[in-house]
Amino acid sequence: MRLDTYEITLNNGLKVYGVRKKDLPILQMNFVTRCGAAYDPPELLGLASITTDLLEDGPPGLNEIEVAKALEMEGALVSTNTSYSYSSVSFKSLSADPDRALEILKRILFEPALRPSDLEREKILTINGFLMDFSEPAKVAEYVFHQKLFNGHPVGHDVDGKIETVKKIAPRDVRKFYKNCYTTDNSLLVVVSDFDDVDFLNKFFGEWKTKRAKKEEIPPFTPHEGSQVTLVDMPVSQSVIRMGYVGVDRKSPDFNALRVANYILGEAGFSSRLLVEVRSKSGFSYSINALIDPGYPFENVIIPGRFSINFETSVETTNAAIDRTMEVLEEFIRNGITEKELKEAKQYYEGSLPRKLLSYTSVIATRLHSVLFGLDPNYFLKDLEEIKNLTVEDVNRVIREFYNLDRMNLLIVTDLSKFKLESRYFKGVPQEILPVSELYGDSQEFATTRITGQKK
Repeated sequence: MRLDTYEITLNNGLKVYGVRKKDLPILQMNFVTRCGAAYDPPELLGLASITTDLLEDGPPGLNEIEVAKALEMEGALVSTNTSYSYSSVSFKSLSADPDRALEILKRILFEPALRPSDLEREKILTINGFLMDFSEPAKVAEYVFHQKLFNGHPVGHDVDGKIETVKKIAPRDVRKFYKNCYTTDNSLLVVVSDFDDVDFLNKFFGEWKTKRAKKEEIPPFTPHEGSQVTLVDMPVSQSVIRMGYVGVDRKSPDFNALRVANYILGEAGFSSRLLVEVRSKSGFSYSINALIDPGYPFENVIIPGRFSINFETSVETTNAAIDRTMEVLEEFIRNGITEKELKEAKQYYEGSLPRKLLSYTSVIATRLHSVLFGLDPNYFLKDLEEIKNLTVEDVNRVIREFYNLDRMNLLIVTDLSKFKLESRYFKGVPQEILPVSELYGDSQEFATTRITGQKK
């Protein structure tokens, strides 16, 4: 199944990456600016996310509710998203008569009011979102683990920033970020529709004129050497565990072999090595998985993504569960995979990769992925061919080269009044203890703010 793709440049230089999809009369697009959370100033973490969210609050003369009602009348949906390398505004409507909805989208994108009152509300929603997240051990684990892995790098903070930095964001900061990042040379459109003629895009997006983007290059990332342990003290009955390290990026020649290896290790459901050994045989955890991230694509560099093993277990069995998990990984490195496991993994990818192209949203994501990582628009076909041709020897070589117990980052959210780390795999590794209360900072004035809506 190939995507019917095209590329055009609008009158103002804005690049359009399109896919013709004739299944339904639907127009779906993402407006993308290649400025995400990694471009936040260190003292204003969260600025990219809040600026993008503020676009939904409308242009002058319309507020958020009025924009939502106008879009609803046209049967259209608009939403925003911020990643580390980009921010996006998604649009979806019926393709029969999208002009009125596109006119609203045009004003949202190119004439944002960025009102101070809306900014204050977004800051309150963001901070209250953190306060709620910090009551959930799994979200605390993700928040801290990511920071520890990418410590000091522009991708090494939560996309939404930190409580103390979000408080400092002022209207002038938002306006400056928008002006510097939302520009024609720094933006692109990804479009999926049943249209053969897409010249109508010039009407809505081709007249937007801006100066060139102003942003810093993202530095490469150098992983730290050795292992490290972080213990987050929180009153819980279940320990939440994250272990892993910064791995490879999507452009690595070994990426497909690695994703097959990791599927066998921890993504193959009830047949994965980790689930069989840690759950089914040992009973330590209801669920456990291993994930490989493709990384973060910037124009000058791709920052590798993370490899992580993720699970929960009772406080009392935490040491035993960690040791059993590390034993499984050690055995995986030493013995590799079998022909049967490789055959089942190939069957999985042969069935799953084409299914990802059935929905309009997945086609948008696939096309954007190809643009950001500099891949062929139908890269998934090459992926599938490479996976089909893999041998056991190919996968086992990658396993030996990639998986490494000696640079494992271990994070545990647990109750330290009941737990002491005694895992034999982490003896002598320096430990950092972090009370969960430190994540809140000086947020008392926001903790009592009435939440009037959910963060977008």
